[in-house]
Amino acid sequence: MNAISLLTLSLLQSVAKPVVTMADQMRSDGRIYVVIAVMLTILLGITFYLVRLDKKISRLEKQS
Repeated sequence: MNAISLLTLSLLQSVAKPVVTMADQMRSDGRIYVVIAVMLTILLGITFYLVRLDKKISRLEKQS
């Protein structure tokens, strides 16, 4: 079990290094704010949809 966790940790570290470099580049270009805005828009849209869907389902449950 210890060897598996060590291998997993080393793989995660090797994958995470290029991502940090990419994030630093995007931050220096000012694009990181666009990425954050898009992510927030998507999350807010999903949240709005789920709240609306919950209200509709509650209304249908009350009717039946």
